[in-house]
Amino acid sequence: MTKLLIGYANQQYPEKRNIINLLPAAEYRLCRDWFSLQSRLKQLLHIDHSQAPASLDRQFKFHDFGLNKVDCIHLFNSINYSHKPWVLTFETLVPRFQSVLAERESNPAQVKKDPKIINALRAMSEANCLALLPISRSAGQIQEAFLSLFPEFKPSLMKKTQVLHPPQVLLEDNPESFEYPCENSNTVSFLMVGHHFFRKGGCEILDVLSQIRSELSVDIKLCIISKITDDGYATDISDSDRRDVLGFIAKNSDWIDHYPVLQPKEVEKKMLACDIGLLPSYAETYGYSVLEFQAAGRPVITTNVRAFPEINNNECGWIIPVGKREVGGESFFRTQDERSALSDAIRSGLYVAVREVIEKPELVRDKGSNAWKRIRDEHDPVKVGEILKKIYSGALQKSHQGRV
Repeated sequence: MTKLLIGYANQQYPEKRNIINLLPAAEYRLCRDWFSLQSRLKQLLHIDHSQAPASLDRQFKFHDFGLNKVDCIHLFNSINYSHKPWVLTFETLVPRFQSVLAERESNPAQVKKDPKIINALRAMSEANCLALLPISRSAGQIQEAFLSLFPEFKPSLMKKTQVLHPPQVLLEDNPESFEYPCENSNTVSFLMVGHHFFRKGGCEILDVLSQIRSELSVDIKLCIISKITDDGYATDISDSDRRDVLGFIAKNSDWIDHYPVLQPKEVEKKMLACDIGLLPSYAETYGYSVLEFQAAGRPVITTNVRAFPEINNNECGWIIPVGKREVGGESFFRTQDERSALSDAIRSGLYVAVREVIEKPELVRDKGSNAWKRIRDEHDPVKVGEILKKIYSGALQKSHQGRV
């Protein structure tokens, strides 16, 4: 049988986690299209329209006019407008155009008649679109709610929709071999990973751990792997806020280690050397680092927003309840009052969880073992590959008739 050829449009982290090389029997090829070439041409000609809506939407479009010699194109967040068989994996909703993100709730009447959105939904409805794969139930709920604006498309698109969580390789083969620092000393070691420090609850982490160290006179260590940046989503941070955080870290270097960047293998080593992972985020489309911590047998403290309740719970970690939307689980952060309430909830929940870790360190191994088993059972790369193989079978049938 001819080897199945799978195309992908980018080599960023989401593609590596959800698409590239997940099916060992297939060959994967990077594909170029008109929109990526158009972007390159603009760069060569020094034309900068990067903030224009059309330019921002370009990254979510794909059209190669059938020139890439592959059987199927698997895209992340992007719509394929060619006749090539394709699969779409997405993290929140699609099409991920600026008008959809900004106006689907505030101006649904305008969204419903936008020809660009209708054209994208029509492309998703065509028979050559083999599957729509939200990476969480949260994303699936948001997508279904959005499609309610388009009853003419919703039934056919929902039939193609299947939640497929990202796979995760186990970082250790046997949970009984795990070593936790808190079991061999009076030190409890925490690790936070993520460049968008403020959105991921970084300030709350610093405040709560500092407070508990002072109150209980316990030895807490914190490792931060982050550029200490902010993406402006869900938080309102100034340059002085960043300077204050960096200054605090520098003054507390006796218990805080900070690495702006580490290679993936080094991050894995840090995970295997800590007790607890931290990701008490304001907002998060998924939270890949939660899977990585769990694959290392490390329980994680998260909020309960978006996909977190699907991948974390109080049996395998700690989950902080915050106010959130019923559909999709996004937290409330649009106003300053909402952000303040959210921050207070994170601080309160984080304080309770860390105190429990200090008072019952045996929970680290118990929950860590459950976390490792959860990854083994629910994020097995082999099982994910088998699901994708069945989905790609439609493209395989077409390839037997000659590649298009």
